[in-house]
Amino acid sequence: MSEERLTLRVTALRWLSPDVLTLELRSPDGTPLPAFEAGAHIDLHLPNGITRSYSLCNDPAERSYYLLGIGKASASRGGSRYIFDDLRLGTLLPVSAPRNHFALDASQKEAVLIAGGIGATPILSMAYELARSGRPAHIYYAVRNRADLAFMDAFEKLASVTPYLSAETGTRISFPDVIAAHPDAHFYCCGPTGMLDSFEEATATCPPETVHLERFAAKLPPTMRRTKASSSNAFSPG
Repeated sequence: MSEERLTLRVTALRWLSPDVLTLELRSPDGTPLPAFEAGAHIDLHLPNGITRSYSLCNDPAERSYYLLGIGKASASRGGSRYIFDDLRLGTLLPVSAPRNHFALDASQKEAVLIAGGIGATPILSMAYELARSGRPAHIYYAVRNRADLAFMDAFEKLASVTPYLSAETGTRISFPDVIAAHPDAHFYCCGPTGMLDSFEEATATCPPETVHLERFAAKLPPTMRRTKASSSNAFSPG
């Protein structure tokens, strides 16, 4: 069965930090876009022949556009580099319909959202959904420097946020401390490989249904992993 594709127009490119921009996509005729759930992603089929998956970061209640957060990968193989250097307003892009491997649990328990760098994008979509439903949430947001807190303003409007600036202040997330501070929560984490490995190690004794994660790339080398309510979807950063 062939993949369902949309053709959407690039209607805005906004720089949030030196290495992060948001890409806005709308239907050329202004029709509402297919609905999506918090944590979903789409595939962009770029004019240079490369296809990349990016998380939707806008409010799932918004149907007039899709918003993607793109991080500029230092070792880009043509995905983020093309978007930063060559993509122009007005370009028509083939785009997949939204898919979700990183959905919010339906329970009303507290949600602990943990974002590393550009992993903030699906976390932001979740924060919108949680705020609208009145469900308690706390966000832990880890970056290298203050200038990298690209989504901080949006996060602060939606939930309590604890930032970590590893290069600037030397602070890093202590996952055991986070888990201990939220004993009855569901935990959601998206970020670089090292962060997710530490997250998985720290949550190994948590009930599997309360642990959710999404990786930018496949975990290597492959290891035996518990069955969790988590994503096996691999995102390429470049």
